[in-house]
Amino acid sequence: MGWGTAYTAGWESTWLAEKPNAVLAFLNLVYNILPSNDNLFQTLNTEVVKNMRFDVTPAGVPATYWMIRLITATAIIVIIPRLFLFLYNKVRANFIKNNFPINLQTPYYQNIIRQWHGQSMTIRVLPFGKDLTTEEKNNIEDLSLAINQSGNKFIFEPTAHEDTPLPTIENGKAEELWIVFSMAATPEKEVHIQFAKDIRDLCNKNEASCKVLINSDVFIERFSGTPKRIEERKKNWSTFLDSTAVPYAFANLDSLNVKEISEEFDKTSNHH
Repeated sequence: MGWGTAYTAGWESTWLAEKPNAVLAFLNLVYNILPSNDNLFQTLNTEVVKNMRFDVTPAGVPATYWMIRLITATAIIVIIPRLFLFLYNKVRANFIKNNFPINLQTPYYQNIIRQWHGQSMTIRVLPFGKDLTTEEKNNIEDLSLAINQSGNKFIFEPTAHEDTPLPTIENGKAEELWIVFSMAATPEKEVHIQFAKDIRDLCNKNEASCKVLINSDVFIERFSGTPKRIEERKKNWSTFLDSTAVPYAFANLDSLNVKEISEEFDKTSNHH
């Protein structure tokens, strides 16, 4: 269907040029079912449709009633369904937002945000109280690359004591701070946990993220024959770290299990 500058209606078709009865069937199917006060279809037959071809009657026929039906059809077929779809999606999005909040600090969403901004991640590793060996540093780099799946820049900044000044990071940059505690140390609220909270607050202030790695290699080697002692120490660290709202994972930096560590980071992220 179409109309010119004088608002006339008509039709033309390559395949249906000699089949006005098919065009009539289409018009009845699409437009005759629409509610209207006009008598348009009472006089519409095959002959009338044939004469509506633009190559038969170039000027077409008056388009007033056809335009009304076309607008009505557009509203019913396109506008109203899209409006209902918009309202449905809006209600659904609000429901999900209110009932299933997303933690954008998890590694998965942080990766998406970084990739969207075209940024690579700067990883600042903060070994607390004990520096890392070259092998441990290499393993941490391998772990981070496996988790973040993007090109990372690594900066190792040993933290000798809880009073060591906090690192300087730029607001809005793609940065992540990794605190490395030794599982051999007994976690202290005023020392280890307060330091983790300070780093958390620093990251929140500067739109960065942070994680805690509890290096278990020395402790597991020392108490390999008493698994109960290992579980007690893990539970002790977990109880303290759960209060910081910082994702954490236990890692044997001498023998990494990337899958387990990644899953533990995700698990502790979801807890917060």
